Amino acid sequence: MRKLSLLFIILCFVLGCASSNETFKNFNRSFYNVYPIEIDHSPKKDSCVLYGTMFDAHSKEFLIMATIKAVSDTIYEARSDNKGNYKLIIPEGSYSLLFSYVGYYSVITNDIKSYKYHTQRIDAFLNSSNLE
Repeated sequence: MRKLSLLFIILCFVLGCASSNETFKNFNRSFYNVYPIEIDHSPKKDSCVLYGTMFDAHSKEFLIMATIKAVSDTIYEARSDNKGNYKLIIPEGSYSLLFSYVGYYSVITNDIKSYKYHTQRIDAFLNSSNLE
């Protein structure tokens, strides 16, 4: 009797997993067909785009995952990608920019003005702090 009940439990488990897996596949298939997802990367109204590349000042290598902060009343932050490129979308105003990376001296640029619908390129060259 024990063997029979154990076999029944295993059979129910296997059938339950098979049917739920099929349901999950059908759900995913119908979800993607019915609801395509689109992401808007365009700047918001009344904003400015700061972009550029962050480099090592001596070797000119890209600084990956370096940080840029635009500071005024609010702090806006972005990180560079695997080619050292960053893009920061900020409202109109005056900002101080802080470029930083672990093991490097930070660079501060004061009084950067941003204007509506304006795109501005600012590259940064950071010097290694040579901490050994």
